[in-house]
Amino acid sequence: MRLAAATAVRQFTSGSLTVNTPPANADVNPGEVLVSLVANSHRSDDRTLHFLIWMAAEPAIMRDVPGTLNWFVNEGGQYMPLTGKLLGKMMRRICDTRDEAMLSQAVEALGGLPAGDRPLLAAALEGLIEGQRGKALIPAAGAVDIVARLSSDADMKVASLAQQLGTLWGDARALKASLALLNNNSAPQADRIAAIKSASQQKSDDTRAALMQLMGSAAADALKTEAVRALMVVGVDATGPKLLEQWDGFTPAVRRAVAELATTRWQWKWPFLGAVEAGKINRMEVPPTVIRTFATSKDDTERAKATQLFGKFNQTPAEKEKLIAEKRRIVLSGKPDLAKGHETAKTACRVCHKLHGEGADIGPDLTGVGRSTLDALLANVITPNQIIGAGYENVVVETKDGRSLSGRLVEETDSRIKLVNLGPTEFVIGKEDIKTRTVSEMSLMPEGLENLPDEDFRDMIWYILAPPQDGPLTDEKRRELIGAEADSASTHAPIDGESVALWNPDWRVIAPEFEGTPKKHPEYGGRKNVLETHPFDDNKPSALERVFDVPAAGATLTVETAAHERGDWELRIFAQGEVLKRQLINRDNGTWQTVTADLGKFAGKRIVVRLENMAGGKDDWSYEFGYWGGVELKPGGALQASR
Repeated sequence: MRLAAATAVRQFTSGSLTVNTPPANADVNPGEVLVSLVANSHRSDDRTLHFLIWMAAEPAIMRDVPGTLNWFVNEGGQYMPLTGKLLGKMMRRICDTRDEAMLSQAVEALGGLPAGDRPLLAAALEGLIEGQRGKALIPAAGAVDIVARLSSDADMKVASLAQQLGTLWGDARALKASLALLNNNSAPQADRIAAIKSASQQKSDDTRAALMQLMGSAAADALKTEAVRALMVVGVDATGPKLLEQWDGFTPAVRRAVAELATTRWQWKWPFLGAVEAGKINRMEVPPTVIRTFATSKDDTERAKATQLFGKFNQTPAEKEKLIAEKRRIVLSGKPDLAKGHETAKTACRVCHKLHGEGADIGPDLTGVGRSTLDALLANVITPNQIIGAGYENVVVETKDGRSLSGRLVEETDSRIKLVNLGPTEFVIGKEDIKTRTVSEMSLMPEGLENLPDEDFRDMIWYILAPPQDGPLTDEKRRELIGAEADSASTHAPIDGESVALWNPDWRVIAPEFEGTPKKHPEYGGRKNVLETHPFDDNKPSALERVFDVPAAGATLTVETAAHERGDWELRIFAQGEVLKRQLINRDNGTWQTVTADLGKFAGKRIVVRLENMAGGKDDWSYEFGYWGGVELKPGGALQASR
């Protein structure tokens, strides 16, 4: 009900679902409904509901900033933590407007929050800090003074956040405190990292000196890596060579960060390449991402030097196919050690990908991407540049101050963009600071994982294919994982595995490569974002799998499916291995069929749901293509959902 109410309210605050336009009923004031939604949802952990409430409220908020701020000051504290999320988003949105007067008004309002509402104030300050990254917008002097006073607040979190914000605005006292904090060995690591991030917005000699002092200390790798990222922004010509002088004293993790720094300015590139050529840096220690940057440089001299130092960067397709076949034999020989595979995956894969909640959010989540079969996984690992999924392109930005930065574009507003790269490394760049922006033909994922020792490679591949969270690696599962080899004689285009996974990242797609499927269609049969699958054979279905947390009140699973115009197939819905529904999917009553299954008996439980595309119908094994328009879990059992 609340999801429906939030969606309905959006219609009264904007004339469009995704873009703010004047509403059709501008005279309607949805304020009371929004307050009721917040009051009845503030303890919910449903992120979708919270997002929809924000989408409904945001246009109204920005039309009446003073009135909204007044409501947060007087009422916001009682509806935490939801109001904290909403106020933080509001602060970011205000920063995006680049309106100094509006920002000043917002900060002055925060200064009036009651003493008992410090968690709400902290959330607002976090939103302001995030909104100021990339290009700070400094408010009026009175607002700066309010933040300066808050840096001495009795609440330690508020004081720390106010200090970070003051540093971003160039407050001398706040900057001095941040520089002292980042080299304070007694301070919590999280606070020191936050201080480094804030200080990186101030290109001063004092900032550079403090960061270099940290690099020469016995600080943890996480601190030094963050300091290197800050030096990418505030460094000068001498910064790169000075870091190279300390190379031997750095750990592998810090060396990687320094090598990546060296690729961002030409003044740092040649000292780094010179150190490699002189043998001061072992070329085997240079990360593949760094080699790739040099090998694909626009500068002919850089590319030639990279070829001289590191060899030919790209292999031919024939060599890749031979390598995949060789690695397949290695993976299938011997018994894998999944525990060792887990450790290898931590360093080789999870700096970029997540798997069952562990790892970084740079590349696609491996829980449902590219590991449905051994062949699919090997292709993704060994030939990462063959297919680059939509949304995961490598964006290259040259800034007006001479930096060259690259990564996946994860956020773009009118005033800034945000890129993430391996590490994870995050770059927030003001649009007015961008000189050029291009999309590279190279994937963010580096080549070279096949160079791991054979045993480590085998263990890693099997861990990714069949981690313990997916259940035991039975003989049947092993055969399923290794049996779906691609037909090398196929005339169809290569399967875009990442795009297939991005149809709905929560679902794991288990399907053979059959006549161009699995495939994600931008539009099919009047529906957008449609997945197409085909069974393995007339006895083995393709399938979609995912884990659901069924609400205590139960839920109804709704599946939108279609059949090929010349065929039909059987949809089977399983929950915890139990068949809930079997239904023939055909074109007798139109293109799309909506099929539901009641999950009420699993109320309050975590379950595995499996949807199967099974051969069946009038003509078995004839155009058994399944089309998936969408799958939705609606709270409430069958009776409740029908009301």
